[in-house]
This record gives sequence, structure tokens and C-alpha cells, in this order.
Amino acid sequence: MKKLTKRLVQLSTIDEEEEEDLTDEQRAEKEKQEKELVKAIRDEYNRFSSEHEALTRRREVLLQQTSQSQKRRTYKELILKVLTYWPDAQVYPPEALIPPEELPMIVDTFVTQVGLDTLSPHFYKMVIVWRDPAWGEDSLICFRSGNPAIQWSDEEDAILRAHYPTTTRDEIMRLLPMRSYASIQSRASFYTIRKMRTHNTEHLPYGLSLQDYTVMQEIGMSVEALQSGQGVVNLAGASLVSLSA
Repeated sequence: MKKLTKRLVQLSTIDEEEEEDLTDEQRAEKEKQEKELVKAIRDEYNRFSSEHEALTRRREVLLQQTSQSQKRRTYKELILKVLTYWPDAQVYPPEALIPPEELPMIVDTFVTQVGLDTLSPHFYKMVIVWRDPAWGEDSLICFRSGNPAIQWSDEEDAILRAHYPTTTRDEIMRLLPMRSYASIQSRASFYTIRKMRTHNTEHLPYGLSLQDYTVMQEIGMSVEALQSGQGVVNLAGASLVSLSA
């Protein structure tokens, strides 16, 4: 660009010397050609600038992809090296293998997207989309213990008042599918709703809701297995009960 500017200055000096000999018609034609030249140079410069910006962005993307690929290879090599030293009964890779401060970087290196979907008060589904196309995506169903803090609606309270006194455990749980019988009893006690004697036909779990029980049937898990911890893998604070690729 500096050379071009210098050359234009030189040409301008020469033109000034020659311009005295030009007719008005020749001078007008010369000015027209100069304007066209300036426009062509400006258009070419703009095109070059746009291409330069696009190539710069592309270079940054390629460098980032290369860096992520190198990180994935590094972690894969580490996992394969120590895999044989870890008992099958333990979760792998173990949390002790990966420093907590590296977890965000690992997630960004291996994962493009994570989706969460609530299946029931105690179960949720996690879908992981891996950055490596060969890995595809995995679906995990996890169990969360405790009492989910779900506020009772006016409609649920109305159902409780109308049906709790005369229904069995199964019947009231089917009317309130998001509530465990433990939660139903606690709510009824809060409102001092007394229960009449009913036939003992209960088979739904006491501490889980009908929706929870339905999810367990779909994934083939029994209440006993959940309560005993069989088939449950504790992973980073979550209780994994099902995994599908």
C-alpha cells in the first residue's frame, strides 16, 4: 500500500506537468479515467480486507479445533494408560484422577451440548452430545434423593381434601401422580384431614410418586434395587440408574 501511494504521488507530479498541454475534452476524459481507477483500487482493497478477515476467523477456528483434538487425545491416552489399574466395581474414570479445576475444560473439550429433562419428581434425563462425531450422544437417567421442593397447587389441595379420607394409597396416588404417599400424608396432617379405614390394597411405594414408579418400570428397576443401591452408580454427586448410547 505504501509503494502504491508513492507511485500515485509520482504519477500525479508528472500529470501536473503534462496537463498544461491537454485540451478541455482530453482533461475531462483523464479525470474520468482517474475516478474509475480510484474506484477500482478502493473496491479491490475492500475485497482484500474482507478476505483477510474471513481467513483470520477461519484460522482461529482451525487452531481451536486442533487444540481441542489434542486435548481429547491427551485425556484418552491418560485414561487408557490407567484403566487396567482400576477395579471394575469402581466408577471410571475416578474423580480422584481428574482435578476439579480441570473439569470445566474437560467438559468443553469433549462435549458440545447437555440437555436436562425432568421425568418425575425424583428422576431426570440427561442427554450428552459429544464433540467427537464417532461418539454420537448418550442418554442418562439419574435419581435424586430427598424430598423435591415442589409447591402444592390449589388443584392438588382440593383433590387431597375431597378424596384422601376415603381412598386407598394407590387411589390417592393415582389422583396425585407427582406426590409420594409420604408427602400426601404429611400434607393431610398439615390440614388435619382425617382418613377413614380403607381396604389394604397398596402396592405402590411409600416414598416415591406414581410418576417415579412409572419411570422405574420403564427402565426395569425395582424399588428394592433402588433402595439397596444395586444398579445405582454414584457419579459426581448424581445417582446414575440408566445409560443408553
